[in-house]
Formats: sequence, structure tokens, C-alpha cells
Amino acid sequence: MTRTTNMLMTVGALFTLAGCPNTTGAHKGVAEEEAQKWATELGMEYKNVSCVAKDTDGDGYVSCTFLMEDGVTTKAVECAGARGGGTWIRNSGCRDPKLGAGVPQ
Repeated sequence: MTRTTNMLMTVGALFTLAGCPNTTGAHKGVAEEEAQKWATELGMEYKNVSCVAKDTDGDGYVSCTFLMEDGVTTKAVECAGARGGGTWIRNSGCRDPKLGAGVPQ
């Protein structure tokens, strides 16, 4: 391959990864920020929140879990993650998990 071809392939791969949060893990950080804002707006007291890195069903939300103040109780929610390339609508906030999402109700 020529040097120009290699450079174009590298640039193309970088643009592809930059526009694909499921590949880069960008959902985790964005969702955790959304979770913190959401909890603050509700006046919810918690110790920590952790979110997964991938949006497995493509709806723009990822699974997050709050560890509540007592250090034992947890609360499962779905929070908005990073938007992918070509997606102009950006979700925000958090919601209860969808039924059938493998989370006990």
C-alpha cells in the first residue's frame, strides 16, 4: 500500500471510532454525569453511581446503578449516554429500566 492509502485508512478509522460511542466506551462517562445531575435534581442521596460502557439496545440509554447512602441498597436506572455519529437527537436524564431488561422489578 502507498503511504497516502495508509494515511487515509488511519484517518477513516479514527473518524469511525470517534463517532461510535459503543466502540470508544464514551457512554460510561456521559451516563454517569447524567445520573449525577438527575439524582441532584431529585434530591436523592447516594454514595456512588456506576454505569456500563455500552448501549446494548441502541436506544441511547445505558444501565446505571446507584449505591445508596446506607451502603447496601442499590437502585437500577437507565441514563442517557453519548450520541453516536449521525444521531442528532441527544437524550438526557435517567429513567426506570424498561420491563424485560433483565432487572428485577
